Amino acid sequence: MATNKLTYIQQISVFIPGFGCPATDYIPLITYLNGHGHTLNQGHVYLAIDLPGHGQSPTSVISAPETGGINELLIRLHEEVLSDLLSSPPASLKSIPTVLYGHSMGTLAVLDLLAHTLSISSSSLNPTSTILFDSPFDGTARPTPLDIETLPAQADQYRPTMPARISRCFGPRTTPDFATSTLENFSRLDLEYAMRVGHYYQHVDARFAQILQALNDHNAQLVAAGNPPVRLLDIQGQEGGFGTKRKSLRKGDVTAHMRFARGNWMQGG
Repeated sequence: MATNKLTYIQQISVFIPGFGCPATDYIPLITYLNGHGHTLNQGHVYLAIDLPGHGQSPTSVISAPETGGINELLIRLHEEVLSDLLSSPPASLKSIPTVLYGHSMGTLAVLDLLAHTLSISSSSLNPTSTILFDSPFDGTARPTPLDIETLPAQADQYRPTMPARISRCFGPRTTPDFATSTLENFSRLDLEYAMRVGHYYQHVDARFAQILQALNDHNAQLVAAGNPPVRLLDIQGQEGGFGTKRKSLRKGDVTAHMRFARGNWMQGG
């Protein structure tokens, strides 16, 4: 519980890590934001979450992740943090702007949460901006049936291939220390559970275009009513994925994700 209550919160930022990545990966970014005046004293709150199947959270948090439940978990955590920090919570927590950050697989978690909040009026979470880091997804996923009975055997077969698969994500600028720590994080991952989570995210990837269209429609309504739209910032790092290879991006290079996002997202507004 918070010992020093806040009288107001200007903005809460929610950070979702990628597959096999702990929430602590966001410490440098949060430190940077704090150093530029976005501090707790100024009403800025940061919530970095180890989602089940992503980094280091217990896998028992959601018993059947392939059926969903992550959105409800995120909204509940969001409510609990704000209610705990504020001395006098407002009648509606929706009045507090929320910025959603997602990295890699976490971009799908963020997009799914965004779509969820657009579909239910009762949500206390009010996304005003969404920031995606290094998303590799391009809306081409075609989910296959998930067989829970054979999943342990699939995980056993998949596990020995993980180091090589993860190493393909490293590029020319990857430091040895980062590569080592990343591989160590993946070695501790509950792979069977993560595969169940990944199955759910396949369905989110398949709905990628629909989610962006829903956000476009929502923004059109906001602008028509004289309100600011929900901003979406899609950032690709200096190294991008091209098929099975990862290379340094040069001027003019376009990854499959970049091409997809540009084709489905309404610019400006």
